[in-house]
Amino acid sequence: MLPAARLDALISRYATLERELSTALGRDAYVQASREFAELKPVVASIRALRAAEEDLAGVEALIADPKTEPDIARLASQEKSELSARIAKLEAELRQALLPKDAADEHGAILEVRAGTG
Repeated sequence: MLPAARLDALISRYATLERELSTALGRDAYVQASREFAELKPVVASIRALRAAEEDLAGVEALIADPKTEPDIARLASQEKSELSARIAKLEAELRQALLPKDAADEHGAILEVRAGTG
């Protein structure tokens, strides 16, 4: 389970950057804010997808737990529950990978020299 406070902080920072980019910023501040915004955009999208899947799972579990639910619907809900559980696990893994610290060398270019083999 990922810490909810950290995820909320990322969403809050994303919203702040979105507001800042809609105002008049200086050139350097705009470039820095737009870079950070671009880095956070896929992370925030993953967080929102994860939370939506968790809400869907809670709804399905409530449907299964309700004694008034018809057996056919309960069976379909249990199938959907397993699919949602797998999707949540996949989204959590993707989000964990997206939250890993970036390597400083990732921002720099690289030169690759390819030479013909001898022999």
